[in-house]
Amino acid sequence: MVVTKPRVWSLSDLPELKTGYHLAFRAEGWQRPQVAIIGAETYHWEMVGERRIDDEISVGDWSAVGSIGKGISTHLLSQYQWRHMRIYRPTMPPELLDSLKSRILKRYDHYGDQKYDVKGVVMVGAWCLLHKMGFDVEWWEHNSHAFWCLEFNNIVMRDVWLPIVPDSEPPYPTNFERSPRLELIWGTF
Repeated sequence: MVVTKPRVWSLSDLPELKTGYHLAFRAEGWQRPQVAIIGAETYHWEMVGERRIDDEISVGDWSAVGSIGKGISTHLLSQYQWRHMRIYRPTMPPELLDSLKSRILKRYDHYGDQKYDVKGVVMVGAWCLLHKMGFDVEWWEHNSHAFWCLEFNNIVMRDVWLPIVPDSEPPYPTNFERSPRLELIWGTF
């Protein structure tokens, strides 16, 4: 007998999406204590890619692009229907986001063969803990050729518009959730 997880949302529940929107997934299981330390609710972030329509009748699907354990990966958004998710829209004018679609997709391709940055995640963790303990440690950009999920989102947006977080801070869930450059438009939590 195959046991499947219940679906949290379906494609028809989502608002109108655009290339460049950000997808944030709720921390679950072992991830919760990690993000609780930094006061965040989300753990993994990706970006909306292109619309994928199989036929004239279906709702269609979207590609989701992000950095996971294997590196930069593209897959279908519907594969996440069992996870609680939020959708954030960049606060740029909508016509600007529309005009940047091809440039954003090219950035996805440009960074497409990069590996996952485990060292960078450890560096962010150390930075966050030091700040929690009251040390005012300056963030240093480590310029690797690998990315963790939030770093990927931040760099793509920096390349085509503005970074989601300032260069003086590492990209991590709390400062993405609170960024004035992102607006929460939908979510299941």
